[in-house]
Amino acid sequence: MRAVALVLVLCVLAAGGVLIYTAVNMTLDAAALPVQVIPAAERPDEFARWQTALIRQAVQGTAFQSSMPGSVEDYAFYVYTVSVSNKGLLGARMAELQVVPKEGDVLSYSPAASLSQNVNLPVDIPAGTTRNLQCILLTRQGSNAVRELYLTYYIWGRPYTIRLTYG
Repeated sequence: MRAVALVLVLCVLAAGGVLIYTAVNMTLDAAALPVQVIPAAERPDEFARWQTALIRQAVQGTAFQSSMPGSVEDYAFYVYTVSVSNKGLLGARMAELQVVPKEGDVLSYSPAASLSQNVNLPVDIPAGTTRNLQCILLTRQGSNAVRELYLTYYIWGRPYTIRLTYG
C-alpha cells in the first residue's frame, strides 16, 4: 500500500512540475536580426504596386499616410526580421510582427502580402521550434532604422505581447 501511495505522490509531483514548466514557458524568446535596407529604386514594380494600393485605399497591411509624394528614388524598404523561439510545451498561434511608425513612414506589411499570398493565414510557432518573422516598412530614403516592434501571439487563446527596440 505504501508503494502505491509513493508512486501516486511521485506522479502528482511530476504532473505539477510539467504544469509549472508549461506556465513559466508560455512566453516566446525574440531576438532582432540585422535590418535590410533596400532602396525602392531597386524594386520599382513593388513600389508602384504599393503606391497604387495606397491611392486606392487597398493596402494589405497598415498605412500610416494617405499618399506618397515624390518619386521612387525618395523611398526605401526596411525589412525587419525577428527570430522567435518557442521553448514551451504549447504552440503559439497567430504570431504577428508590427512596427511603431515614425515620421516619414508610409506603410508596413508582411512578406505574405509582398508575395501576393493569403495574408489571413495564421502564422504559428509550434512548441520547441524557432521561426523568423518579418515586417517590411516602406519609408523615406535615409530614415533612421531604429524602430519599436511589437510581437503579438496567442497561447491557449490568451494574448501576449513582446516589445522590442530594433536598432
